[in-house]
Amino acid sequence: MIQKTWKSGSETMLNEDLYECLIELGINESKARAAAKENAKLTEIGEDIVTIRQTVFELTRQSSGMNERLINVEELMKALIQRINSMEQWQAQTDEHLTDFEGRLTSVEGKLISVSGRLTGVDDRLTRVEDELAEIKGMLKILVDRA
Repeated sequence: MIQKTWKSGSETMLNEDLYECLIELGINESKARAAAKENAKLTEIGEDIVTIRQTVFELTRQSSGMNERLINVEELMKALIQRINSMEQWQAQTDEHLTDFEGRLTSVEGKLISVSGRLTGVDDRLTRVEDELAEIKGMLKILVDRA
């Protein structure tokens, strides 16, 4: 049966079909009107319940979608944290290697300074040898000139 509702002058909903049926069954008019009003209210409440159920369903669906997104974000955060940890380990290893390399460079620098000192000594000796050879050459020239 299709239920029709209408508003009276007091803006109260009334199930017209129910009202007419109750009148035909001999129910007095005030009781029929009260029952029809109550039925209209119950119909409206039922519609509200359907709307609420639909809203709850939609919110549940959206909540499920948000949960999936949060799970994805959590997985991405874990991956990012792992990547950061890997980068920190790599940086620590690189720092170790650089410290070792710096030590080696310091050692090489010391050796180069030592070699440089030795080369300076050799250079000084070669200069003295050149000077002595020049002296010997001068003496030989004098001897050759006298002979």
